[in-house]
Amino acid sequence: MWVVLTYFGRVGAVEVEGNRWTKEDYILRYIGLEVGDSVGPEEILKVKRNLWELRLFRDVQVLFRRDTLRINVKENWYIFPFPYLDVSTRGITVGLGVQHSNFRGVGESLYALAAVGYTRIFSVGWNTPTHRMVKTRLSFDLGREVYFSYAYRMGLDILRGRFKFGSRLDTAWRFQSELSLNRYVSDSVHLMFSPTGRDLFAKFSVSITRDTRDWELYPRSGYVARATFSDYMGGFTAWQYGFSLQRFSTFGRTTLVPYVRVVATFGELPVYLLPYLVGTSSVLRGNFPSQRIVGRDMFVFSLEVRRVLLDRFPEPFNLISDGGMALLMYLDFGRADGNRVLIGGVGAMVYTPLGSFTGSITYGTTGFSTFFGPSARIF
Repeated sequence: MWVVLTYFGRVGAVEVEGNRWTKEDYILRYIGLEVGDSVGPEEILKVKRNLWELRLFRDVQVLFRRDTLRINVKENWYIFPFPYLDVSTRGITVGLGVQHSNFRGVGESLYALAAVGYTRIFSVGWNTPTHRMVKTRLSFDLGREVYFSYAYRMGLDILRGRFKFGSRLDTAWRFQSELSLNRYVSDSVHLMFSPTGRDLFAKFSVSITRDTRDWELYPRSGYVARATFSDYMGGFTAWQYGFSLQRFSTFGRTTLVPYVRVVATFGELPVYLLPYLVGTSSVLRGNFPSQRIVGRDMFVFSLEVRRVLLDRFPEPFNLISDGGMALLMYLDFGRADGNRVLIGGVGAMVYTPLGSFTGSITYGTTGFSTFFGPSARIF
């Protein structure tokens, strides 16, 4: 992206070009300038930065001349498929998903994912924009997951609907609440609360997050801390408290990412809900590192080393989407459900405005596992 400065004054009009799919009103909402505002070098650069943070364009040009602010954008490819591959000592799961990253032309995301094999998955979801300038966020997903738990020798059929609401309190602070309705079915009645092998319950959680990261596609500085409380209601009663802290420190092209997570659970939470070092989210797996380890009560410390290989895709790939690629190595250690945890792995992360994708190979307490598919920020 580049900026041309030829004149400074006050905005008399704003013209937007190149937006074939993105609605003009949505662009104007976030440029940070209105008619009558004064324009200088800082304001022009702010327009450029704000439009880039929308993650909808691969190029932005801003020109101010004769009291008119002219914005020309080149849009990304918004509809794209993504593969899903999970290979571990438990089995193989393969699948395919599709995502629209600018649904309705206002930055909303819509996706669907289906997978077969060791785990059978079907899920669909929708969410409003997630960039920093958004004050409120909404999301909804519905999914089904069927698999056999070798840890507890039981098959599980999980149906889940989840709704999230988030609000930005100021630049760094964020509040989020979540409500999910869940149905677990199994033929192994001895591990279920209901004698029929069918447990129905709701989960409500609230969290407070402080995020000072630089908000680039690939964060390189700052930290993110989160405190969470969850309440399980229905066939059983349980409470869960959690805290996590992640730090980004960059030296040249290398970023160190230490991470700590603490979870404590009280009440009658059934063991199959959080199986020892087995389960992960059924939707968009691959988050680093929050989804690598699951447990009722745990203390886990992680250290990642990320090395940027490409700051920007070379031609002709940069004509489709801006972005780059990084390699990563990580080591997790701690305790989960009274058992020691030790997991190491290597992987690669490709980050673009269209989405982030991760390929990884891990080995440790959980056994051997490989994964390739979409990933997301931890929070």
